[in-house]
Amino acid sequence: MNRDLSLDNIAGILILHMIIVVHAAVISGCNTSALWWTLMKVLCFFLPWFFFKSGMMYKPSDTIALARKLWKRMGIPFVFFSFLGWIIVEFVGKYLLLHSLTPGELLSFTFSTFFHMGFFPGNAALWFLLSLMIVRLVYNFVRRRGLSNAYCLAYP
Repeated sequence: MNRDLSLDNIAGILILHMIIVVHAAVISGCNTSALWWTLMKVLCFFLPWFFFKSGMMYKPSDTIALARKLWKRMGIPFVFFSFLGWIIVEFVGKYLLLHSLTPGELLSFTFSTFFHMGFFPGNAALWFLLSLMIVRLVYNFVRRRGLSNAYCLAYP
C-alpha cells in the first residue's frame, strides 16, 4: 500500500499554520487583524487534525509492543528535548545567570509544572507528544478489550 501524501501535505500546512499564524502572530502582537481571525476560524481544526490522523492510521497491536514503539518514536524525543529545554531556559537562565531560584525551588517548580501542565519548563510545545502518546495507548487498550469508543470519550 502506498503512502497517501495528501495527508502529509495537510499536516505540513497545519504545522505551518500553527507556527506562523498561532505562535508567531501571538508573540509579535499581530493577532488582532481581521486576516488573523479569519485564518484562525478557517483552520481552527489544526490541533485535532493530528489526533484524527493518528486514528486514521490505527492498527490494533499488542499494548506492550505499542508502548515500546511509542517510547522510541515519542517518549525518547520528549525526554531529550524536555531536558535540553530545561537546561537552556531554567537551569542556565534562571539558576546560573539570574540566581533567582534555589536548587530546591528549581526542582519543585520543574516537577509541579510537569504534573500541572504536562510539560517541563523550557519546552512547552512538547505537551502534545506526551498527550498523543497517552491517547494512542489508551485507545489501543480500550479497542483491544472490545470496548466501545464511548469509554475514550467519557474520561475528560
